[in-house]
Amino acid sequence: NLTVAGQPPFEWTVAPRLPPGLDIMLVDDHSAQILGVPQSEEHSVEYAVCARNRLGSSVTHVSMSVMTQPGMLAYPTNLLQLTPGVPVRLQVGTLEGSRPINFKCDQLLPQGLKLDAKTGAVCGAISLGDPSFLEREEMVVNIYAANTVGSCVFELTICNGPRSAFHQTEAATNPKSIQIRDMRILTGQNELRKQKETERNSILPHAILAIGGRVLPPDEQQVDMYEDEEEY
Repeated sequence: NLTVAGQPPFEWTVAPRLPPGLDIMLVDDHSAQILGVPQSEEHSVEYAVCARNRLGSSVTHVSMSVMTQPGMLAYPTNLLQLTPGVPVRLQVGTLEGSRPINFKCDQLLPQGLKLDAKTGAVCGAISLGDPSFLEREEMVVNIYAANTVGSCVFELTICNGPRSAFHQTEAATNPKSIQIRDMRILTGQNELRKQKETERNSILPHAILAIGGRVLPPDEQQVDMYEDEEEY
């Protein structure tokens, strides 16, 4: 509230002009208020508020700014995969709101990793000396962006990348998997060989009968078949 002593009525003025959506309104004979809904963000400005009657005037100065609370906080990814000793830097992708904005995390990050309180960047390299994190698959942290009028939050999952990669490599090179794959290949080759032998057994005796003009005994047919195969 703005108040003034003296003999009313008073005329109230503000210079420079107030931001769009704001105006000075009378409350009673000796006081006034700046009311309304600001329409846009405004940097801090010093305003001269004057109360005038027929005998003179009184002036006071008020500094005022219009700020918007943080919103739409986002990083390029919500999954950060880490490798011990390998530095990373994850910077803020988008963020709305009036500056300055400060950043904080709801829990301690893995040893060697830090959150920049001014820029919101997550940077550093995890240490092999942090078994509490290395023994975990992942952890979920909330990153807050805040100014004097509000805050917003982003959920980031930090993954123990090397551990996941180790399990994938182990599965890909598992000796049992290799043995099963080799057994399937050998089985396929055996089936193909049996199929070829069956085709030869059904075709070659008829060919021998046509060429020789007589039917050979079964034991002679078998010998001729293998001899013919070797010559081929």
